[in-house]
Amino acid sequence: MRNDLAASVVGILITIILQSNNAVVCILISMVAGHLVTLHQANFITLGSQIGITFVNAYYSLELRKRDYFEIYYAVGIMNDVTNFLCYIVILPVEIYASPIESTAKFILERWRNTCPKLTTLTAITQPFIDIWIQIDDTFILPTADSYIYHEPTKFVIHRCIHLETAEPIFCPYSHIFRYSKMSDKSIVVIIGSITLFALILSQIIMGILLHSLCDGIFSEKLMIFINKIACFKIIWFLDWIIDFFMMFIGFILYPIIEPHTLFSPKHNPYAKLNPTRAHRLYPMLLGANLGQSLGGVAAAFAVPAGVLYK
Repeated sequence: MRNDLAASVVGILITIILQSNNAVVCILISMVAGHLVTLHQANFITLGSQIGITFVNAYYSLELRKRDYFEIYYAVGIMNDVTNFLCYIVILPVEIYASPIESTAKFILERWRNTCPKLTTLTAITQPFIDIWIQIDDTFILPTADSYIYHEPTKFVIHRCIHLETAEPIFCPYSHIFRYSKMSDKSIVVIIGSITLFALILSQIIMGILLHSLCDGIFSEKLMIFINKIACFKIIWFLDWIIDFFMMFIGFILYPIIEPHTLFSPKHNPYAKLNPTRAHRLYPMLLGANLGQSLGGVAAAFAVPAGVLYK
């Protein structure tokens, strides 16, 4: 993908499909770590996702039926959309001609070049579970000093405990569930991919159920009573910014549960119960939620092996 503008359009389309620019960022980080896309391409796809989420906001706004809800949340949504739009039309041309974001990222990574391989990432937690399912020969997927290294066509990418020619079991140190399997690598990948997809769909359903129960339950009522008290708290005018910062903090904490674009959906969002007279407090809450979005990217970055963070 050599056209930067086309890369941003791809980001728009992917975000519309996934309905989450945070998910796009997390996926891109994994793809960059796996050398499927370059940092340059991922940068412009991420910029495109900022516009893509605007279309998602418009879709959610169509769910509004009550005029009061629309008047309150339309203003909040416009603020978020204008921010995304300005981010796109201002940063995109600058990035195309000067690449300040990409240059800054490369500068930081160069400074960390000697530190990254020694860094303890989330793989210390996730790798034992991955090793139970599958263990892969990293020389096939990670760059080596000799780029012209030759691999035998009969060699398995997934480590096995069977002889390559006779397919008889042999002693080996691997412990994953497919170590004695005679299936091809493609078949194993299809099986694991299907299980992963099913687990992802199931987790999304469970999260939806938990979100509904959270928004309709006693916890939601107590939470909104607390938020309304904070929003309606009267303070000296020149100290009013303290309340705004606290509302930003609330939005920052709630982001992992409720993404910014769902501010449009009163049915699925406890923010909808905020006192209409204090609707201006939604602005700092939305800013805090957008700030919390960066946590997803950081978590995704620390979920890849430390050795590939600087590659």
